[in-house]
Parts: sequence; structure tokens; C-alpha cells
Amino acid sequence: MKKTGVAIWIICFAGIALSQTVTYQTSKMPASKMGKINLQNIQDDWMPLLQNLEMPKPGSERANLIKIKKEIAEKYTRKKNNDLLKTLAPDTAPTPLLRRNFKGNNPAGIPNDNSMAVSGNGILISATNSIINIYDTDKDSLIKAISLSYFSSLLGLSNLGTGKYDPKMVYDPLEDRFILVFLYEFTWEKSKIIVCFTESNDPTGNWNYYALSGNPINDSTWSDYPAIAITKNELFITMNLLKNGLPWQTGFVQTVIWQLDKNSGYQGDSIINTQLWSGISYDSTKIRNLHPVTGGSTPYGPNEYFVSNRNFTYLSDSIFIVEITDTINSPSAVMKIKLGHTSPMYGVPPFARQANGHEFDTNDGRVLGAFLENGQIQFVSNTIDTSTGNAAVYHGFISGLDSSVKVSGNILGDTLLDLGYPNISYSGQNNCDNEAIITVNHTAPTVFAGFSAIYYSNVGNYSRIMKIKEGDNIVDKISGTYERWGDYSGSQRKYNAPGTVWAAGYYGDSLKRNGTWIGELKSVDST
Repeated sequence: MKKTGVAIWIICFAGIALSQTVTYQTSKMPASKMGKINLQNIQDDWMPLLQNLEMPKPGSERANLIKIKKEIAEKYTRKKNNDLLKTLAPDTAPTPLLRRNFKGNNPAGIPNDNSMAVSGNGILISATNSIINIYDTDKDSLIKAISLSYFSSLLGLSNLGTGKYDPKMVYDPLEDRFILVFLYEFTWEKSKIIVCFTESNDPTGNWNYYALSGNPINDSTWSDYPAIAITKNELFITMNLLKNGLPWQTGFVQTVIWQLDKNSGYQGDSIINTQLWSGISYDSTKIRNLHPVTGGSTPYGPNEYFVSNRNFTYLSDSIFIVEITDTINSPSAVMKIKLGHTSPMYGVPPFARQANGHEFDTNDGRVLGAFLENGQIQFVSNTIDTSTGNAAVYHGFISGLDSSVKVSGNILGDTLLDLGYPNISYSGQNNCDNEAIITVNHTAPTVFAGFSAIYYSNVGNYSRIMKIKEGDNIVDKISGTYERWGDYSGSQRKYNAPGTVWAAGYYGDSLKRNGTWIGELKSVDST
């Protein structure tokens, strides 16, 4: 069953009324259970990995985005370097406390695509493009390591090729369960979205898995770049639909939203209810790279928010706030879209620098992390810092969700370092706290690629950048000077330990490879 929604919103600027059209379609698309696996039955995994380091999937042709990056770099040239982080308020906040931290998944796939989730009893799953590691953080031990390729073969998927990628993890504190989402294959003929739910809080036990179509609209597109979040009752997955053989910059057709009944997945029901939201546009323009918003201190709902921006523009102030108002089973659920304007503006980041002329790709300015708490959404994205010409972080704020939205932001930059692929988690310790910990990759011509954190306090101050992991060498895995750096990093509040955030990010190891580092952070200021 397909339903089409069209809404006309009246927005007033300086007394002038402008009508804005929002369009979308919804389709009920029940998914059948594909099976169940138990990771305790795995004895040996030889970590099979067949990959081409140049990553021949669509996206390797970067001409359009390279042109934008070069033009914006010429306009906002790099300034003289020093090692001081810019402060955004007269008084800086204290840096977060770094507790346990350790080397994560072994280097393999390119880029890392770091994602992680941690349970109340300290079980942490770290997923990269090739390997899933399960840790007991309380016992400082690695419980199990399994390649994404082998995990896929247990699901009955082919163990060959490079078509298992983009893993995303989430922990559900309400149900004490884990969810893993990853993608399979790069063409519309084979593309699938694999969704796996644990039956208990033990990820080495049973997983129920389902396969969603990577070409759900039958328009010869395949699904790329997942982002996920949960509410009290549901799982939301956003996907970009691309055309075969075209780069992701120009092959983009639309972003869609999958809405799933998460409890059916935990229970292993034979059918799981899903709903697809597609054709999402504002004033006849498709909204790209919708990022779902997670609950700060706990999952909320039944409604869910998504944040997007104009991520390919030189500089822009536009922020889109999308809301799905109710659950799959609600006949009155609709989609609302609001356009806000932020200051300062954000823009496409320049390439990030390594030593010896090597560089990292920073992709575009899309939103990479967001949470909702106390009626406010905080989000982060890549951006250019026009005052230095360096790659930086945009930290944004959205309020007035039930009325006229208000958006503002700050650019977090450094006069030496390039910063990229941030994430953000709520770190409040008391009711009404609005503090957060932002984690981010860092690099510079004189600083090896590493992983850092910035604390944002309740009174609006930022800490200086704190290095979670210093790099050990440059990254040099792909021929030439270009290296992959993202495409995202992992971060999650430990829900039963207020103020504590676990994060997984990128660093250059001693063998010039792209390593993963995992760290536990604690905010030390709740004033």
C-alpha cells in the first residue's frame, strides 16, 4: 500500500508570507525473517578479506566535489599555523576525563567507517568496514572478533568480493539489546540492507536477521550510506539511493527513510512491519543525507526527527528539520519539514593535510551526529573554518521544534589541525543539563592522524581539544597521496553512567595503516 503526502506550509519573513510545498510517499513493506545465527558457535574466523585498496565502488570519481574544494580553498586560504585551539567564550570549559582507552579493530577495510555501541553491563561492540569486535570493558578483554565477510556468510550471503560494508551499531537501553545494520553489494540488482537484532543482551548469542531491498522503489537504484537511530518502539534507517556506475556525488537520486518495529526484530518474528518514506522533497528539491536524531539520555518517541543541510554548497545557512510524527501503526502519522537558518554559515571542508603532501578526503558538509534532549537538538557536521581555511567541525543547535524553529551554531576549529568526521553524545549528569562530548579525527602536516575530544558545557563554553590518541605515523595505504579518512566515527552515551561517553575513531598506526582507537570519556563539569 502506498500513500502520498503533500503539505503546504506558510512561513513568514518580515511580514511576507511564502508558501512552501512538502512532498513524500509512504509504502508498507513487510520484511520476512531470513534466519538466526549464534556467534557462540563460531570457533575460528581467518578474517577473509578480498579488497581493492583503490575502492572501485561508485564514489571514486570525485571531480565535482574536488572542484568545489579547490575553489573554496582558493577563496579562504590557509592562515599561519600555531598549536592553540580557538576558544569561543571568555572562559574555557575543562577537558573531559579520559579513562579506559585501547587499540580497536585491526586495520583492514578502507575507510574505517567506525561505529560502536556499549551496553549497561559494559559489553562494547566495535564495527568497521571489515571486522566486528566484541569487548567486555569491565574485564578489559576481547570476547570475540569476526570479519564482516564471515558474518555475512553465516547469513547465507556470498563470502566473496568487497560487497559487505558500512556497518552501523546501536544499543537499546530500554530493551537491553543490540542492533547491527550493514549493506551488501553496490548495484541495484544485488543491493540489500541487512538488519540484525540480538535476542538478549549477549551479542555472542542469537541474532535474528532480516534483509530489506536496496532497490525498494524499483527504480534501478542501490542503497548507500546508512544512518540509524531508535525511539521507544522503532528503528529508523536512512539511506541514499544511487544509480549504478555513477559516483555518489552525481549518481544520487534521493534519500529515503525506513521505519521498523524493533521489538518484532528482538523477538525474531517471522514478519517485521516496515514503512518506507520516499520522494522526500521541500519546494521540489530532494533533501539529501537525512541524519536521524537519537535521544540524549534515553530513546524518545513516538515521533522521530532528522536533520540535513545543503552539504555540497560553498557556504550556506540552511538547516532542514524533518519529523515523522508517529509509529508505523498510527493512521495519523505524517511527515513535517521545516527550514531553519543558522549563523555562522557552514561550507564544504577542504582536504585535510598529512605530512609529505599526503592528504585525507573530507567528503562534504553533511550532518554526522545528532541528539535530542530538553527540547533541543544538538548536531555536528564537517565544515570549512573560513577564518583559518582549515577543515573544522560545525556544532549546531535547534530549538522551537513545536513552533518556529530557531537554529544557531559554532565553528570549532584549530589554527594548526584539520578536524573531520565528528560525532556527538549527550554527557549531562543532572536533569536539564545540556552538555555534550564531541569526538573528532585530527591531522596536520606536523601532527600524525589521531582522535580527539572537545567538551561543551552547560553554560556554552568549550574545552580545548584533548587528544584521545596521538597518531604513530602517516597513513599511506592507497597509491599516490590521497587517503580515505571517514566516512563516520562512533559515539554513544553509556546510559546507566551519566556523564560517560564511549567513542571510536581513526588514527595512523606505526605501519602507516588506518587504525581504530576506542576511548571512554567522562564530563567533569555539570554546572
